Amino acid sequence: MNPSSEDHSSSFALRRRTLLSAALAGGALAALAPSTHAARAMEPAPGGKTFYLRSNGDDSKSGLSDANAWASIVKLNAALADGTINRGDVVLLRRGDTFYGAVTAIPRAVGTEPSLSIGAYGTGARPQISCYKICKIPGAWIEHSSGVWRIDITAASGSYTGNTSSASTEVGFLNVDGVIRGVKRWSLAALASEWDFYSDDQYVYVRAYSNPAANGRSVRIAVDDSIIVGQSSLNVTELDLLGAGGHGFSGAAGMANVYFGSNIIREIGGSQLGPAANTTRYGNGVQLWIGSRGITIENNSISQVYDVAITCQGSQEGANLGWTDVIIRDNLVQNCTQSLETWSKGTNRGPGTGFVNCSFTRNTCIDAGKSWGAAVRPDKAGKSTHLLIYLNELPIDFPIEDNFFFNSTMNYAYFGAGVPTGFVSDRNTIRLQRATPLQYGQPWTIEDPAGWIAATGLEKHSHFCAIPDGP
Repeated sequence: MNPSSEDHSSSFALRRRTLLSAALAGGALAALAPSTHAARAMEPAPGGKTFYLRSNGDDSKSGLSDANAWASIVKLNAALADGTINRGDVVLLRRGDTFYGAVTAIPRAVGTEPSLSIGAYGTGARPQISCYKICKIPGAWIEHSSGVWRIDITAASGSYTGNTSSASTEVGFLNVDGVIRGVKRWSLAALASEWDFYSDDQYVYVRAYSNPAANGRSVRIAVDDSIIVGQSSLNVTELDLLGAGGHGFSGAAGMANVYFGSNIIREIGGSQLGPAANTTRYGNGVQLWIGSRGITIENNSISQVYDVAITCQGSQEGANLGWTDVIIRDNLVQNCTQSLETWSKGTNRGPGTGFVNCSFTRNTCIDAGKSWGAAVRPDKAGKSTHLLIYLNELPIDFPIEDNFFFNSTMNYAYFGAGVPTGFVSDRNTIRLQRATPLQYGQPWTIEDPAGWIAATGLEKHSHFCAIPDGP
């Protein structure tokens, strides 16, 4: 079926075959993170310092060695805010440890300051930064009414452990003994089935047959935090980010000179977007707002995200006119509702606007629409897709090439306003279940790529195959 004429690199082809074999065998793909690039070295700039965190550390100490390591994200944020940690410094979290909270105090860079680096030290699994509020104390749950239980999740209420510093009570989802429960209701009266939940300014209310924390059950609550709020001149490597109702990594508008590589992002999203009257939910793995430039997102593993694994989005504002030199490559995306999203708005279409020298290449994207979020989102039509290309008013120099797209529950691509002028997607491998549409709302399926290619001009040199047909 229209086999590709290009010669993929042998390492990428081998990785695709390995992942495909695991997928077809029902293997656990979470452990198969890409390994095309080595992680960046974590060395301070001349005159810079290295700070350490370990879970049994002491926030009253200096943080300047493993023996004097800090213990908490609260201390890390305070040190970022008061200037104890500066650009050119390195922050290292001990492998195998879990730290609760969100890194929100990274200051804006000024001019050509050296990069601040956040990474890992020691041996073992990547250090975790988790935003979960852990609600496993039976006595903290109160039966509000028959079959409805509540718990106070305000900051430092004493009702829970884990992310005790977060002020958010806006809940994205529950994780009950490792199973994500994502049915969010907008009123107490709407709680219908077990594990439906509703939250207000103090409590989360859960429909449950018995005390949610009974019999040793662990209820982890993801609230509206973004685990790392990025700023310019930043390196983030070798971390495991999980359990937030907002985003995994959220870049500020105008963010520049950022490297985000060899990280894991998982269990993300579902919180309410905007004011109380708005029932839209949101949450992305990596979000790059307009104005981003000099950004590399590579070698990460992103899974179980309510919305999109990686998104570039925004409306022109001030000097932020588009995205320049954004490189997204060699990432493993699995079980997200969408793999990649772009949308842009604005009236300035002159030089340097829109997407300039950006790319999405050599990524492996598996099982779009098999996320927990796809099952509970209200706007389901066509949204379980690998490519979510909304309205793009600005120029789009953002080729999508040499990727492997395996399986999608609804369609391969969603174009909210038609295929944008100048949009390029080609030399990809696209394997979908039989009869899966290639584009939402259009008649062509994976068995008939020629018709779609002729109509859109896309994927002229890509390889299409219906699962389980073909090698």
